This record gives sequence, structure tokens and C-alpha cells, in this order.
Amino acid sequence: MAKVQFCENNYDQGAEEVIEMLENDEIEYEVDSCLGYCGECAMQPFALVNDEYVDAETPEELYNKIKEMLE
Repeated sequence: MAKVQFCENNYDQGAEEVIEMLENDEIEYEVDSCLGYCGECAMQPFALVNDEYVDAETPEELYNKIKEMLE
């Protein structure tokens, strides 16, 4: 099963919106207090998909990238 992780500190950058979209699709995810990407975390939404760093300019773009990786 795929593993999708988010940093709770990335919510201000749009991670929370991505999480809501994933919940609508019933995709499981984890939220951790810190994933160790602090510089990137402050700049744009990101996630780890199977431990691979993925980022995007917008929450919608990140959601689409995650969905592609999960297919």
C-alpha cells in the first residue's frame, strides 16, 4: 500500500487543502509533526509519497501529482 505523509507545519502552504481532497477520495495519509524538509515546507505545499519528496506551486497541482504517483 502506498504511503502518503504530510507535515503539519505545511498546512499554511496548502497541505490541508490537499488532505481534504485526498479524504474525499478515501486515500489514506499520515500527518507528522516534522518531516525534515523545513526550508521547502515554508515555501510551497509538499508531501512524501512512498518516501519520495513531491512538491507543487498549488495545492491542486500537488494533489494531481500525488494521484498520478498512486496509480
